[in-house]
Amino acid sequence: NYAQYGVTNTTSPTTYNGQGIIFQTNLENPSLKWETTKTFDVGLEYGFLEDRIHGEIAYYNKTVEDLFLNVQVQSSSGWQNVLKNIGSMRNTGFEFDITSVNIQRELTWKTNLNFAYNKNEVLDIGNATPDALSGTGDTRVIEGEPIGVNYLIPVIGIDPADGMPIYEDINGNPTKEYDLDDRRVLGKPYPDLIGGFTNYFTYKNWECSFMFNFSIGNSIYDDSEKFQFNDLGWNLSKRALDRWQKPGDQTDVARLTLGQSDIERIRNTDEYLHDGSYLRLKSFIITYNFKKEWIQKIKMVNASISFVATNIFTVTSFPGLDPEIFRDMENVLQKNTSPSVTYLT
Repeated sequence: NYAQYGVTNTTSPTTYNGQGIIFQTNLENPSLKWETTKTFDVGLEYGFLEDRIHGEIAYYNKTVEDLFLNVQVQSSSGWQNVLKNIGSMRNTGFEFDITSVNIQRELTWKTNLNFAYNKNEVLDIGNATPDALSGTGDTRVIEGEPIGVNYLIPVIGIDPADGMPIYEDINGNPTKEYDLDDRRVLGKPYPDLIGGFTNYFTYKNWECSFMFNFSIGNSIYDDSEKFQFNDLGWNLSKRALDRWQKPGDQTDVARLTLGQSDIERIRNTDEYLHDGSYLRLKSFIITYNFKKEWIQKIKMVNASISFVATNIFTVTSFPGLDPEIFRDMENVLQKNTSPSVTYLT
């Protein structure tokens, strides 16, 4: 709101030399305008065998121009970034839904399967550099890539001699030097496929349903692990017990040292990039509907009792608490440019 103006803070004045002062909270950009979206959608609804099998297939192509993005500015301006209309982005994909009535007698059994594929691609970022359009967890906005890709340095392994990481430079050679010029796009912020699978059963006064959901092909960057492995100011991860401790140790967790430099402590590498694919039994519900003649005696129309279980089990290789991540950040722009990053969530 009001990002085109240099908004002044009057509700929380800052004290300077004993005087309360008001201050500007953002760098104004009077040329801001609304984003423009062009969308093409086509869908087909189908049904066979008197709709015992039915569903929908849909395709979309959506292009957004004049995107709102925070662009870094020279620190001499007194600001870190300014909101601009810059570049364009396209989403294309399809959605598929099918429902089948498997049994339709006293016992009814219905099954629903749905899945969706989306390709996100940044088409243009004007003359901005990737580092000018950054999110958290070293994500970037780069032409030809999905928005919010991780921009990291690969780690080949941990040197058994000294416990320090061995990086892969931009030419594919091993190196001990952490050089920002060796960063590259790694991982996939968006899944290849998402979907759900649900079964519904009814028998007399009983109802039962269970639903699985899944995500395939995405990666998750755990932005807190770089602290939980190396920073003694944090509660450390249990994996810190596997750290290198003496020459000859074979491990994939670097040494732990006091007085580390920021590069040793918070390096952004693929050590903390994980496969985010999962299969989850999302819900299980059993319901008993009381008979009409019972509840009418107490002047009720309907009554039922249910047992509901949620997030019953998850199959995933992601080592964090939950692969179905949501980055709870106050800054919505950073949230949208860091879709595959989790941080103590």
